[in-house]
Amino acid sequence: MEYRSSEYKAGLFIFISVIALMILVFFLGDVKERFQPKKGIHIVFNFTGGLDIGAPVRYAGLHVGRVTNIDLLNSFNEKETDQVTVLAEISPSINLKRDSIATIKTAGLMGGPYIDIRPGTPESPSLGKGEQILGQDAFQFNEVGDMMEEVVLQVRRFTQLAEALSVDTRETLLVLQSSLKSVNSILVDNREEIRENLLNLVDISRELSDILGDKGDRISKTIEHISAVAEKADRLMASKEKSLAKIVDQTEELTHELDLLLKENRKGVTQLVKTMEEDTREITKNISSATGNLDQTMQQSNAILVENRRNLLELLRNLNETSRNLKVVSEDLKLNPWKLVRKSDEKSPTVKKEWTSSSSPKEIRMQRLDKLSKN
Repeated sequence: MEYRSSEYKAGLFIFISVIALMILVFFLGDVKERFQPKKGIHIVFNFTGGLDIGAPVRYAGLHVGRVTNIDLLNSFNEKETDQVTVLAEISPSINLKRDSIATIKTAGLMGGPYIDIRPGTPESPSLGKGEQILGQDAFQFNEVGDMMEEVVLQVRRFTQLAEALSVDTRETLLVLQSSLKSVNSILVDNREEIRENLLNLVDISRELSDILGDKGDRISKTIEHISAVAEKADRLMASKEKSLAKIVDQTEELTHELDLLLKENRKGVTQLVKTMEEDTREITKNISSATGNLDQTMQQSNAILVENRRNLLELLRNLNETSRNLKVVSEDLKLNPWKLVRKSDEKSPTVKKEWTSSSSPKEIRMQRLDKLSKN
């Protein structure tokens, strides 16, 4: 009997310990979650980044479910790559919104990946059955490497540019130093002239201030007059605004009508222009031929004048003598008009020769001697 009681006690202890272990596993493990009601959601990712089945799902930082399935989706994104759909089961008390965003994160440096869902806005409608949530891609370390390489290249370029700028700044500083030395030497050499110029500027400023002080009233009056003229012009423009608008409208209509007229009579205008061009060409040809003929006639007339120069000079002399004789006769008739009726025995007065540029020097001397003898 004692042997049987000890066996009963041992079996009862083992049974109780097994039940306790099962209760402990149920409360600490996933067994409790398996018996709770769940609802499935679909999350679409372009890249999962090592996400496995059984990964936890968190909503606003709280553990609400797990990943149950990962599969390829028969659709493509903007980059024409395959997309991945993740099926997760979460607590039905979670009210997901359509603008909720799911991201894949890692629990620390050495932890595994999990899905973190950020709540949507209150104005957004709730997520319905069969609808999907768009997920953000997981963080990729190779992108960080590429970014670091690009940063290093940019730093190298910056250092090269800084070195080039430092060299350029050194050269510019040397040039600036030399220019400052030259300016200093120029100022030292022309110190007296600079002082004189400054004194002249001071005098000019004083004179200007005196002029402004004396003519201040006139200047203010002119400014007031200009402002009054501007006000009158503004009033005139305001009063004639409608008429000006009408004039502008009329000009626009005229331009439109002219444009239409030119479009309608474009052929006639082109023909007129062509005929005008042909006429101008003919006129230029006629003018050129006329100028050639005129040149020929001028050359011929010049040659005739050169050949008959002496005859023309004699003709001019004869005309001069006849004009003198007519003058003497007219003076005589004025003094003695009776000579028109009968002849007189008196000798006609001699014609006084006037000295001309054509008379010879001998004739001029003889005339001077006759005057002296008479006196």
